[in-house]
Amino acid sequence: MIAEPITRDYVVPQGADYPIRMRYVVDNVVVDLTGATIRGSLKKNHTSTTASLSCTIANGKAYLNTGTGYFGITLSAADTTALEATSYVFDIEVVLPSGDVTRAMQGKITLTPEVTV
Repeated sequence: MIAEPITRDYVVPQGADYPIRMRYVVDNVVVDLTGATIRGSLKKNHTSTTASLSCTIANGKAYLNTGTGYFGITLSAADTTALEATSYVFDIEVVLPSGDVTRAMQGKITLTPEVTV
């Protein structure tokens, strides 16, 4: 799939829904991810032993649309409200039916404090 993950940094407003999505395209053709699963995590830093937020298809925080090829994670308003307004590292991985794992995206998410509650 991708040799290196895409690195992106996001500024996310606390208390808002925030989808992070991407898709694999090779030579202008969307790569078929039928049978794949998506997972991702937010942690305070790379050495944290527990995730501040785990995103899987099973818990509804990760998604994969094989029709359009888009996949990613969605931070819900409830998620961003529950998280501390600070910076997190994150990644999104694609697990192929073969069991091979590719880190598709990585980066930093800075959660800005909510004023209106």
